[in-house]
Amino acid sequence: MPLNTESPPTSDLPNSGDRWVTLFALLIPAVIAFHPLANNDLPMHLAVGDWIIEHGEVPTTDPFSANGHGGRWIAHEWLAALLFATTYKVAGATGLVALAVLLSTLLGALQNRISQLLGVPAVARLLLLVPIWMVAGRRLMLRPHLLGLCSVLGLWYVTLIGRKRPRLLWCAVPLMALWANLHSSFILGIAFLIFDLLVWPDGHRASARQRLTVLVSCVGATVLQPHGLGLFLFPFQLGLDPVFTSEVTEWVSPFASSISAIQFRATISFGIGVPTMVLALIAVWRQGTGFGGTEAPRAARLAVVVSIAMALLQQRHFALAALLASVLLGMWITPLCMKWP
Repeated sequence: MPLNTESPPTSDLPNSGDRWVTLFALLIPAVIAFHPLANNDLPMHLAVGDWIIEHGEVPTTDPFSANGHGGRWIAHEWLAALLFATTYKVAGATGLVALAVLLSTLLGALQNRISQLLGVPAVARLLLLVPIWMVAGRRLMLRPHLLGLCSVLGLWYVTLIGRKRPRLLWCAVPLMALWANLHSSFILGIAFLIFDLLVWPDGHRASARQRLTVLVSCVGATVLQPHGLGLFLFPFQLGLDPVFTSEVTEWVSPFASSISAIQFRATISFGIGVPTMVLALIAVWRQGTGFGGTEAPRAARLAVVVSIAMALLQQRHFALAALLASVLLGMWITPLCMKWP
């Protein structure tokens, strides 16, 4: 099916089955996220948020640790920390749980809507719901990466609807500005926009000039944060830090020989995630190297491949890979599902 970013044809109008699938797409991640606050990063983010509220500025030196006190520090998730701390002050722990549920629901809504725009029918989306969230559900906790995942899918959604309504591409600018202050994964957003707007503008009605202007504006928006150009280098510095990549559980490769990697390989997330990624790579290969309106845009296919490569290097990326891969898998099995009675 072609990209469906305007009014759908009569046969594609929402029916009761489609509404039920949409409801499940929202409900499943919401239920998974509805659990007590139990991740060890949250106290740190609350402390950072409290510090920002108390001092009225974002810290640029380490105000907490004994060894690093006063040293240069990039609080790359400062806006997420401020959101968490403000929520806690207003609504306590219950408010934080509600925020996690809300963000997880948004993530489910974006994944479902992107699949709809790419012509994936209700049956295919329903078949993939359980595998998706059995892989990604481990990451549905109140940490800044949850906002990062929403930003990734949010940008994909904006570029899809912006293909036939070019003015909506400008929504990417405020999204990138927020993303740069919420989570350092905004670098992925810049890379995606370069390919989607310039290298492979598959299906875009916007002129080359407008697409270039939107891209430049998006990159400029990411500079609107308190750390300047240092924030652009930070993700690479962190990713190359041997302490993180060998000692921190979620940064370790799922195929490493460490205890944490062995434990991860025993999880459902790994057991379902790896076959899902393999099938997604086959789906990318089956779609070929062109774009004829019945495939996902090539930039999106590249994003799937990159996310899978990241997941094979660090287990924390399994959720991102599953969410992106699920859309291509849905497109791949659509011809079979269209035969469903």
